[in-house]
Amino acid sequence: MDLWLDYYRESGRYDRTVCTGSIGRDGILPATPEQRELVIANSKHLLYNLHVAADKLLYRMPKEEALRALHKAKKAASRMTVNLNEKHNEDKEIGSTS
Repeated sequence: MDLWLDYYRESGRYDRTVCTGSIGRDGILPATPEQRELVIANSKHLLYNLHVAADKLLYRMPKEEALRALHKAKKAASRMTVNLNEKHNEDKEIGSTS
C-alpha cells in the first residue's frame, strides 16, 4: 500500500474539482485565495487520514516501511504548499505592478 501515492492522487483529484488556475509542476493551481484555502484544508484532511492509516499499518507492516510512506506523503504535501506559496507571492507581485 502506497500511502503517499494515495495522498497524491486524492489531493490532485480534489484540486481538479476546485482550482481554475494554470497547470503547474504538480497539477492545477488555485487561481484565488479561496481556492488556495480549500486546497490547503483538503490537504490537512488527507494528511490526517494518512496518519490514521499509517498508525493502522504499523500493526501490519514493519514500522520503518510505514514511517517511510508517511515521510513521502509529508514531503509531497510540503512541496505542494511551497508551490502554492510561490504562486501566491507571484500573484501579489503581478497585482502590485498593475
